[in-house]
Amino acid sequence: MNMITLPSNPAEVPELPKAFHLPHSALHRDQFAGDNAAIKLMADTVGGAWEVGNTINELRANPNPEHRAATHDRVVREKVESERSKFFDKFDRAKAGLVAELNRVESDLQAKSGLKATPLHFDAITAAFHGMKPAQRVETINELIEQGDHASLATLLEAPLFLTGLTTEQRDAIKQKVYLKVHPKAVELRDCLKVCIERTDNAANASVIMFGQLQAGTEEGAWKVRAQQAAIHAARESNLAR
Repeated sequence: MNMITLPSNPAEVPELPKAFHLPHSALHRDQFAGDNAAIKLMADTVGGAWEVGNTINELRANPNPEHRAATHDRVVREKVESERSKFFDKFDRAKAGLVAELNRVESDLQAKSGLKATPLHFDAITAAFHGMKPAQRVETINELIEQGDHASLATLLEAPLFLTGLTTEQRDAIKQKVYLKVHPKAVELRDCLKVCIERTDNAANASVIMFGQLQAGTEEGAWKVRAQQAAIHAARESNLAR
């Protein structure tokens, strides 16, 4: 029975391969585009993870020639752990910044819209709308928006649908149309922030996968497994050559 021995020369231990060709596209900074400080912070945070991932990926496959395999594995492992911790600290702050900015923009839109109902006119407005035909409701809503009668529109937003005869879609469209009239730039920013917040989950998941891939195979003693597999492969090749 042939004995399989581990190589004594560190150079004979197979190097760690690259973990991937490129990091996941969800970690590309272009996923978070917008002229806003909170969005730019998230773009920089996620883009930083992309850059760090590429750097560690190169490190995996290009060890310091003076390092033994176990040392190189440890260097890579500790680098991954450090960068992963720093990334998630930055990521959590950046996401909190996006949420805070969205709340600020929505509060600003609400304030500028002046959508505040007048209780005194509640019954009259709801009764009038309930008696209208669908097309007349749409026309009247557009007229109220054009006139800037936001108090009447606020009543339609607050009243139950069965009192006004409006559909859910019509009611929801009122606020959007008013917001677009009073502050279109803020609406654009609000929608952009919502998209960015939705994409943070994909970025977080992609980062977990990426750091896991970068750390794979660097566990303590993992170099011995690589060495043993290489030795077994070499023994088989030698036997076949006889």
